[in-house]
Amino acid sequence: MLKIKIYYFDEPSEANNLGGDYRIFLNENQSKQVIWQDLAYELAHILRYEGYHWSMNKPFQEYQEWQAEQFALHFCIPTFMLNHLELPQLKSEAIGFVAALFNVEYTFAETRLDKWLLN
Repeated sequence: MLKIKIYYFDEPSEANNLGGDYRIFLNENQSKQVIWQDLAYELAHILRYEGYHWSMNKPFQEYQEWQAEQFALHFCIPTFMLNHLELPQLKSEAIGFVAALFNVEYTFAETRLDKWLLN
């Protein structure tokens, strides 16, 4: 069990570890889709990294941010599920279908589908 506490507040979303207690703070002033995407992104930081992220050098910070973004894309729209879908032929319709089905933003679904189609 992960034992991660989730809180909603009025600031940008973030994750932290205070004395072994993991917390995710989600900005409650966003759409449900963005909150879901933020949850996945912040969860990636908890599962993959230890230590204070902002004390690291810039290239390593950027690498960790990229990894968290990739995790969020796959967490919110899993490959095994995409592989079983019959998507509309028109790309814009396929993006809209995936966005609605997985409750994510249109641009998030577009990014995920672009990556999935490359494989």
